Amino acid sequence: MFHPKYFLFLFVQLCMGHSVFSQNLPVVPLPQIVKEGNHNMALDNIDVQVSKGSNVGNLIDLWSSYFGEQPYNSSSAKKPLLLGILGDNPDFDAMLLKEVQEDQIATIGDEGYVLVLRKKRFMLAAHSKAGLFYGLQTLRQLISSEWDKEVVVIDWPDFPERIIMDDISRGPISTFDYIKQQIDRLAALKINALTFYVEKVIQSPTYPDFTPGDGKLTLSQIRELSDYAAQNYMQLIGTFQSFGHFEKILAYPQYKDMGATSTMISPIDPKAKLFLQTILEEYIDAFNSPYFNVFCDETWDIGRGTTKVYADSVGIPRFYAEHINFLHGILAKKNKKMMMAGDIILKHEEILDMVPKDIMYLTWEYGAKKDFSPWIKPFADRKLDFMVTPGILNSNRLFPDLTMARTNINEFSKAGYKTGAKGVFTTIWDDGGIHLFSNDWSGVGFAAEKSWNIGNTPKFNERYSQVNFGCSNTYFQAVEQLLKLNENPLTFAMGDAIWKQQLLPEAGHSLVVETVGLKEALENIKNAKNILKDPCAQRNQMDMQALELIVDQYHLLLQSKQSLLNIAGDYKQASKIQVSHPTKARGILIDCMAKVGELNKMYGLLANRFRQAWLRENQIYGLDYALEFYKDKERSLYKLEEGLYKQITYLDLGLSLAPPLQIGLDLQENNKIYFKNWLLLGSIPLDTLEVLPDFTYNPDPKKDIPPVKGTTLTYKGKEYQWTDFQSIDGSVINLRKQFTSNEKSVAYAYCSLDADQAKNVKAIIGSNDGMEVFVNGKLIHSKIIKQPFIIDETEIILPLKNGRNDILLRISQWKGEWQFSFRLDHEEVRYREHNYFTLKN
Repeated sequence: MFHPKYFLFLFVQLCMGHSVFSQNLPVVPLPQIVKEGNHNMALDNIDVQVSKGSNVGNLIDLWSSYFGEQPYNSSSAKKPLLLGILGDNPDFDAMLLKEVQEDQIATIGDEGYVLVLRKKRFMLAAHSKAGLFYGLQTLRQLISSEWDKEVVVIDWPDFPERIIMDDISRGPISTFDYIKQQIDRLAALKINALTFYVEKVIQSPTYPDFTPGDGKLTLSQIRELSDYAAQNYMQLIGTFQSFGHFEKILAYPQYKDMGATSTMISPIDPKAKLFLQTILEEYIDAFNSPYFNVFCDETWDIGRGTTKVYADSVGIPRFYAEHINFLHGILAKKNKKMMMAGDIILKHEEILDMVPKDIMYLTWEYGAKKDFSPWIKPFADRKLDFMVTPGILNSNRLFPDLTMARTNINEFSKAGYKTGAKGVFTTIWDDGGIHLFSNDWSGVGFAAEKSWNIGNTPKFNERYSQVNFGCSNTYFQAVEQLLKLNENPLTFAMGDAIWKQQLLPEAGHSLVVETVGLKEALENIKNAKNILKDPCAQRNQMDMQALELIVDQYHLLLQSKQSLLNIAGDYKQASKIQVSHPTKARGILIDCMAKVGELNKMYGLLANRFRQAWLRENQIYGLDYALEFYKDKERSLYKLEEGLYKQITYLDLGLSLAPPLQIGLDLQENNKIYFKNWLLLGSIPLDTLEVLPDFTYNPDPKKDIPPVKGTTLTYKGKEYQWTDFQSIDGSVINLRKQFTSNEKSVAYAYCSLDADQAKNVKAIIGSNDGMEVFVNGKLIHSKIIKQPFIIDETEIILPLKNGRNDILLRISQWKGEWQFSFRLDHEEVRYREHNYFTLKN
C-alpha cells in the first residue's frame, strides 16, 4: 500500500526512463522514491548553508554535532548543501524545479523532503523544519555508509504518528543518559515520539514514596528529556497506568486502601480519585506531547472487591466508562488529548457510546495474525481516532521473537493504513525483568521502517546492518541461528523458564533433565558464536555485545545440562569402582570437581558481563533480581563442588561415597517434554482424603467454566484465585513449594491443549498422592490414594476434540511430598504459558 500521490510520480518517472526505487540505498526507513544518477561522487566536505528567507531553527547546530560522522578530504573543495523551506525563496524553489517536477514536490506533505545530490548541485527542500531534519537523517546515513553515487530522494511518511513505547516499570528502568541515547537513535530513524509504560517509576512531588529510591525519574528530568526530544523533532508522550496493574503502588500500606482489589485502584474511592487527579496534573505539564496515555488496559479485577456492589448496579460498561470520563476531564482541563488502550472496549463496545469522541484509542495485538480487522473495525467503523499497536515482546523470554514481531508490525501497520489509523504505536514489553533494550533495536528499526513506509521495502537486514553497524550482515546471520531456538522443543519460544530452572536438585531430591532438542540447540548456538567471532560493528557496539551475551548465556546453559549429566554419570562410575579401583575413582572425582568449578567460574564471568551491560543502559533497580538467577546457579555449583571435595576426603579415609541423591547430583536424563506451565488453585483443605470438592472449575454453577489467570472462586467461605505457575524443578511440579497448607488438601491445575485434529492421545502421569483428570469437563481418570511419587507411573487416554481442549487435574495430598508430572506420548507438543498445542505428525 503506497501513499496515493506516489502513483502519479511513479507514472511520470517510468515515462522518463528513470529508476524510481532503489532497494540498495543504505537508508532506514527506506525512502518512498529514489532516483539514482549516472555519475559517481564522494559525499565529503559538505558545507550546510541556508537558503535566503528560510528559518531552519537548530538544524545547522545539529548538523555540526553530527560532524564527527562526516568524512573530511583536505584535497577536495567544500560542497555546499543548500537547505530551504519551500515557498520562502522563489529562486530556491526554481532551482529545485530543475531537478524535480512540481507535482512530485506536492507528494511530500508536511514532514517529507526532497534531497538532491548531484555533481552540480546539493539541495535539501521541505515544507517544514521537521522535513528538513528528516532529510538530514537520510544524508547522515548515506555519508556514514560511504554512498558514492548521484541520487535524488523524494520522501514522506505514510503515518503522521510514529511512536515507540519502552516498558520501564516491569524490569529495567533506563538511566537518564540512556533515554537521551534512545532519543538520538529514534530521531535518526524518523520516529517522532517516545513514551514509556509507567506504573511507579516517575516520582510525584505530592506522593514521593511509591517510587524506588534506586530506580526512578524525576519530573525535572522528564522536562529536560522533553526539551531534548523537541530539539530532535520528537515528542515525549506523558503516561501513567490509571486503572489496573496497580499492584506495585497498592502494595505500600499507605496506599492499600485505595484499591478495589490488590491489583486495581478503586474508581469510586475519594482518596483514590484524588491520588489519580494529583498524579496526572503533576505529570501532564512535564511532557511536551499533546497526548497523554492513561492505558486502563487489562482491568481483570473490574467489578470485584470493594467496587462489586456499585459495578453490579450500573454494569461493567458504565462502570468502566465513568472512570474514563473522570480521567478525560482531568486531561481536558490541561488541553491534553487522551490516549488509552482498546482491549476492554473490544469486549464491551457499548462503552464507545458513553465516552467522549476525541479519545485516541491504542488497539493492540502482538501476534502474527492474518486478519487484524477484529482489533480495528470497532474504531474505524465509528470514524474514531485510533493507532495500531504492534509489539516487540521480551515478556518472559530471553530474547525477543523478532520473526513474529516483524510479521505483527508489518501486517498490523498495513491493516491500519488501509483503514485510516493515525499512526503506529510500537510497544516494547519487559515483563520478566531480565532484558536489555540493546536486543530490541533491530525490531525498533523495522517498526520505524513500516511506520514511515508501508510499501514493499526489501533488503532491510542489509540496509539496517550498514546504517546501524557500518558493516555486513553479521548481526542478522547470528540472530537467524539464535531464533531457530524458537521452534526447538527444549527452548521453545525462547522462554525464560529454561534459564530460571534449577541446574541441580537440592540434596535429598532428584531432578529430571530434559534433553530433547539439546543437540540441535547447541549446534545452532555454536553456529551463532562462530558468526560472532568477527562482529565487525563500527558503531552501536552495545547492540552487538548484547547479542553476544545472550548467545553465550544460551551456550553456557545448554552446555551445563550436558556437562552435569556427564558428571553425574562419572560420579556413579566412581561409586561403582571405589572399592576395586580407589585411585581411579579418586581421579574421576577430582576431574568432576574441576569441571564443576569451571562451570561455576563461567557463570560468575557471565554474570559480570551482564551486570556491566545492564548498567550501561539501566539504573541499579532490578539488577539484583536479574543477577539472582546467575547467583543461584553459582551457589548450587559451589555446593556441589564442596560436596565432591568432601567425598574425596571420605574416599581417602577409606569411607564409602555418598549416593548421588545425598549430595544433590541425582540427575535423571529424559528426552520427553513435560507440561511445566499451569494455572494453579489451592490448596483447599479436605475433611477426608477420599472426598474431593464437588465442583470442577467453580462451585457457582453459573461460573463453572474453564478459568483464566486471576479468576477467583469462593468455597466454604474462603476465596481462592487461579495463578500462573512455571516450574523451576524440571519436569516435576512440586506443589509443596507452592502452597503453605500441605496436609489433607487438594490443588487444582489447569491448562488448555489445542489439538490439530480430533483424536485419542496417550498421557503419562505421576502423582503424590492421588490424581483426577478431567478433559473438557468430563472425568476420565480417578485414583485417590496415598502413594509415593513415581514419574511416568500411569498411562491414560485423553479423548481430544479438534481445536481447544480444557485439561484439569485435581491432585490430592495426605502429608509429606506433594508432586505431579504430566506429558503426552508420541505427540509433538509446544506451548505458550499454560496453553499447549500439538503439531501435525
